[in-house]
Amino acid sequence: MQTTDTSKRSSNIARVDYDPMGQHATITFKSGGSYRYHNVSPADHARFIGSPSLGKAFNQMFWGQPKKHPSQKLAATQNELSGDSLKVKDQSQEQT
Repeated sequence: MQTTDTSKRSSNIARVDYDPMGQHATITFKSGGSYRYHNVSPADHARFIGSPSLGKAFNQMFWGQPKKHPSQKLAATQNELSGDSLKVKDQSQEQT
């Protein structure tokens, strides 16, 4: 797992955790939400992290590409602020 603290480079994105074996990136926002994006190649990750504007790159690469990079919202555990432990939120048990 590769962790990049982006809090000083971005007004919205706090950190990016990348798993090259699983080819997914977990993006944690300063607002506290975390999302896992799938099908993220090492080249995609490098292009995203190396971008001069993480916000623009996020909008182009992830937000604007839901079929290429499907995402899932992660439920925070007690360690949400430190980012030490995130689990997949089971949305089937949510009440509407």
